Amino acid sequence: MFVGVYGITTTIVSIIQCRISVTAQSRGNGLSWQASLAGVIKLNVDAAFSSSREEASLGVVARNSRDKVLFSVAEKWWSTTTFLQAEFLAISKGLCAAKEFHFQSVIHESDYLLAINEINRHGSSCSEWGGLTIDILEATHNFQHCLLWKSPF
Repeated sequence: MFVGVYGITTTIVSIIQCRISVTAQSRGNGLSWQASLAGVIKLNVDAAFSSSREEASLGVVARNSRDKVLFSVAEKWWSTTTFLQAEFLAISKGLCAAKEFHFQSVIHESDYLLAINEINRHGSSCSEWGGLTIDILEATHNFQHCLLWKSPF
């Protein structure tokens, strides 16, 4: 079991089986997943981190504008030392998978504002994982359009 940003306990199996519906799911605040524009793929990523075991679980779901799941990824990483590192790994995994599917326009959505802000510093990250932010920025150049932002959840 891992605890995510909002204290939600999850397992790898639940990440794989999870599919959020545009209309049916919310997080108690009335907000739900929002579809992207036609032709744009939305990548939702999340990470969970266990500091005592130095492990992270990563999840990525790619959907088109009609809420069709195009792919999903769930991985476990060892020797992970911070939640920020885990979120960077999830974002990087999402971009790599989207490249493999030859997507041209992507919106990459994460719930961890610190990770998004660090990446959007364009390589001048103050974190010990600054090299990962540079790799992520370089990966965004594989797309005609690539936007990284914080989800409203």
